[in-house]
Amino acid sequence: MADKTCTGPNKEAGPRGAATDASFQRQQAKIVTGINRLGASIVSLEEVENSAKFGETRDAALAHLVDALNAAAGANVWAFVPSPSADKRPALADEDVIRTAFIYKPADVALVGSSVILTSASGPGQSFSIAREPLAQGFKKAGATDADAFLVVANHWKSKGSGTALYPGDAEDTSSPAVDQGSFNATRVHEAQDTTAFADQAAAAIGTNRIFLAGDFNSYTQEDPMQVLYGAGYTDLGSALDPGETTYAYNGLQGSLDHVLANAAARDLVTGADVWEINAQEAIAFGYSRYNYNATLLFDGTDPFSASDHDPVVVGLNPPVSPAFPAWDRSKAYNANDKVTYNGKTYLASWWTQNQTPGDPYGPWQEIATAPDGTALWTASRIFNAGDVVLYQDKKYVAQWWTRNQAPGDQYGPWKPVA
Repeated sequence: MADKTCTGPNKEAGPRGAATDASFQRQQAKIVTGINRLGASIVSLEEVENSAKFGETRDAALAHLVDALNAAAGANVWAFVPSPSADKRPALADEDVIRTAFIYKPADVALVGSSVILTSASGPGQSFSIAREPLAQGFKKAGATDADAFLVVANHWKSKGSGTALYPGDAEDTSSPAVDQGSFNATRVHEAQDTTAFADQAAAAIGTNRIFLAGDFNSYTQEDPMQVLYGAGYTDLGSALDPGETTYAYNGLQGSLDHVLANAAARDLVTGADVWEINAQEAIAFGYSRYNYNATLLFDGTDPFSASDHDPVVVGLNPPVSPAFPAWDRSKAYNANDKVTYNGKTYLASWWTQNQTPGDPYGPWQEIATAPDGTALWTASRIFNAGDVVLYQDKKYVAQWWTRNQAPGDQYGPWKPVA
């Protein structure tokens, strides 16, 4: 894509954001700084480039962002949630050039199931024909079972700007500030209805009743679309737990267009919420787009301020962790291949045992743990055979012979780095 252009190779609407590569690097620096300081384990993103519109894989821009985040963090801290396959997405012609997405920290949370996009409301005259389709993904705390899953749905509903009405009631009502909810209010009401139905279906598919809705709803806290969500049993966590802060400023007025909502089951997991006011309340002079506009250079890519025009909402959770196997009982006799949990870890019996506490690297119990991609994590008590692959200190190794309690890294030991 050439500098200062906004069209793709086939003259379609081009990517949005920075006009030049140099400006993009400054924009990315701000965003990377903000996300890495956010303190979140799951981040719902809006206005990510839909790279499939420009002849690349759909996740190309998202992967680039994750690479930049990890480079700045100095380790593989972040991963992205892969998009569904093309046959499980709306037709490419029906998608926007921007999209929603998720990134997450595999050390903190794991995926449950695959991501799902609403595909039934993008056709002509339908609610998401002029907005970004919701994206749903199941998560669980690292080490938890799938029964502990919760669903998060990323949203970016139709904006309040003027345009051709989709439904009766989309025209802006300017008769009084008390009723003015911007243009496309009726469309956003339909989007609220379609989103709640989609969320219920996606949650049922992974066997959970815990649902969070997150993102830019382009609806202020008490407007009609939000009332639909409240009527469906959702609580807006920002206004409920941090009512004194807002996510957006417009014409000198402040309110929240960005929300994290929880249904009753998800609300039970919540420990708190905060709006991190780093963008909407900051001077635009700090932004990447105003680089070198002032006699004094105000841009600083190492701070998060004015990285965007919306503020993030941060929600604390205490997600459940159900033991996958019964707790170890010193009075019980166990046979080979029995599994137990002990001090939050899973163990496999190598032979008959009773009253032998798990944890001895030469004892009857092997600690069993896996990485998010399914690779075995090296543990001192686990038995490995020739050809077994393990992950140890972010590197993969293959066993050359039978081994136990011999850590990878010794050049004369049983482990060889995977090329």
